[in-house]
Amino acid sequence: LGANKLRAALTMIGITIGVFSVISVMTAIGALQSSIESGISFLGSNIFQFAKYPANVNVGGEIKKKYQNRRNITYREALHYAKLMEDNAREICLKSFGHEIKAQAVYNGVKTTPSLLIVGTNRSFLTANAYTLGYGRNLNDEDVELSRRVIVVGKMIEKRLFPHETPIGKVIRVSGHTYTIVGVLAEKGTSFGQSQDDVCIMPITRFFEDYGEAKRTVNIATQAFSTETYNQTLDKGISAMRIARGLRADQENDFEIYSNDSLKSAFTSVAGIVRIGAFVVSFIALLAAGIGIMNIMLVSVTERTKEIGVRKSIGARRSSIESGISFLGSNIFQFAKYPANVNVGGEIKKKYQNRRNITYREALHYAKLMEGNAREICLKSFGHEIKAQAVYNGVKTTPSLLIVGTNRSFLTANAYTLGYGRNLNDEDVELSRRVIVVGKMIEKRLFPHETPIGKVIRVSGHTYTIVGVLAEKGTSFGQSQDDVCIMPITRFFEDYGEAKRTVNIATQAFSTETYNQTLDKGISAMRIARGLRADQENDFEIYSNDSLKSAFTSVAGIVRIGAFVVSFIALLAAGIGIMNIMLVSVTERTKEIGVRKSIGARSRDVLRQFLTEAVFISEAGGILGIVLGIIAGDFLAVWLKVDVIFPYGWAIAGLLVCSAIGIGFGLYPAYRASNLDPIEALRYE
Repeated sequence: LGANKLRAALTMIGITIGVFSVISVMTAIGALQSSIESGISFLGSNIFQFAKYPANVNVGGEIKKKYQNRRNITYREALHYAKLMEDNAREICLKSFGHEIKAQAVYNGVKTTPSLLIVGTNRSFLTANAYTLGYGRNLNDEDVELSRRVIVVGKMIEKRLFPHETPIGKVIRVSGHTYTIVGVLAEKGTSFGQSQDDVCIMPITRFFEDYGEAKRTVNIATQAFSTETYNQTLDKGISAMRIARGLRADQENDFEIYSNDSLKSAFTSVAGIVRIGAFVVSFIALLAAGIGIMNIMLVSVTERTKEIGVRKSIGARRSSIESGISFLGSNIFQFAKYPANVNVGGEIKKKYQNRRNITYREALHYAKLMEGNAREICLKSFGHEIKAQAVYNGVKTTPSLLIVGTNRSFLTANAYTLGYGRNLNDEDVELSRRVIVVGKMIEKRLFPHETPIGKVIRVSGHTYTIVGVLAEKGTSFGQSQDDVCIMPITRFFEDYGEAKRTVNIATQAFSTETYNQTLDKGISAMRIARGLRADQENDFEIYSNDSLKSAFTSVAGIVRIGAFVVSFIALLAAGIGIMNIMLVSVTERTKEIGVRKSIGARSRDVLRQFLTEAVFISEAGGILGIVLGIIAGDFLAVWLKVDVIFPYGWAIAGLLVCSAIGIGFGLYPAYRASNLDPIEALRYE
């Protein structure tokens, strides 16, 4: 090592970068989740909010465009809502934001940055948005009624404009208008890197007079009296909002509803996926660094052949994971005991273990109440714990079948199609018939050369007649969806017990247009079926494919950025490996360089030779990586039964990046080789 200090140092850097990439990314993911949990708490406790746009960490871009043509929530509608909800809520905050104003506050020639957020609001803003008053006073009802020129400023404004005096009573100019400061907010910090202390709030009436009302929308935050009355208040709030907006009974909601809990739940449900993705990408980064170190050590072995013998073997392995979450059909929502989650179990399941099961009697009551209000209502109970195995004429399936007790709506509700035979029908359920519809995997295993229709199979000690076979569906999250068998829910309960089982209820609306209306009716019907009082919160979960997809979409940007950063680190480690190899190559070929220079080779010829070699190594690795990546990706696409593609853009970008790495990291070794003294080089041995 003493003789090759530079090489040793670069080798250590390669190791450092590899380990750093793993530790930093995994730490960042943990910190990110913590940040998300705290950062999205921009509403106070027991608060829900109505808005024109959906809640999102980054409200803008495509999400904003999608809802741009939706009617604004006007101040008149907001006042109507507040009147209807009088005495039904602890606080009602009306607020309108001046995001586009680029406001700047000025006092005695001193200015803040032109990035202040002006909010027109009322006295409830602090409670509704989890702010506290530092000193001075809050806005009051009289300020709003009289449209006073008063303002409450954030901590950042105080620090910038009044470092040595109190701002209370001072008059500042904000975007050409003057306001008297009456209060200062306590410091709140940042959320997703955005300061929450560069805000100034004023009476909403004054805000509209100074900055216009016509094109603005109002957000309405409502605080329930307690956690116990939250759901009751939410139901009343939705009804009041529909009345204030003038919606007919057959029109869906044209506003969004959200709270801190709904956002946190969305992020929590994908936390596991984010961690897995980060771990896989980090592992690849470490692998790249390791290969760089292996390269330098292999070259070192060649250099020291007289000292040691050479014996080596090299191998590599890579894997990919892809999954889908569309386990419900279209326009469908589901009620269940447990929340929707990619991996239902573990801590999530334990948390809800003591919640009452949804009984079959309650499910039937719900179905009766929803009669005529939905296209399909599927009742289903799963036998996850049974470890079922099907047997026919001594041939057995694997003991991993999923038995489902259900009704005729299972196929529609769960995006299955019937291959052949018949589906379950209402009579099967009423008479508790011993009939069964099996998945494609069971057919392939037990009936490879004959039709299974009419055959009697034994499943977990009970006999059933096969009446239908499901079309092949493939896998979801690596789990086959073709090792399922469905039977009448009444027969399922008779054979496997009902007492400790819960029923999931999937409801399909008649159309996308009636979805929200059907959901509202469904929630009311479910509460009645469960016997909940008006002051009790829902003791069941509600979810759909859209809610899960939305959760994944909301973190897609974060995952992409993380993958890009770690991939960059991996390429950096590989580049250091190339530099190591070329430096050793210069040392090994010192005499060759001397000979070339002595017979007329110029320094630039040597420089070009070594740069070409560096680029060749980098491009060779890049081409191999592209080929293997495309093969692996398309193999995965075939497995997932999706279109096979060739990513031309990414392939070209990969080659360009590899060329840049070869040139960038090969330049110093090439420069060093080109500047060797030919006489000293010829004497080297």
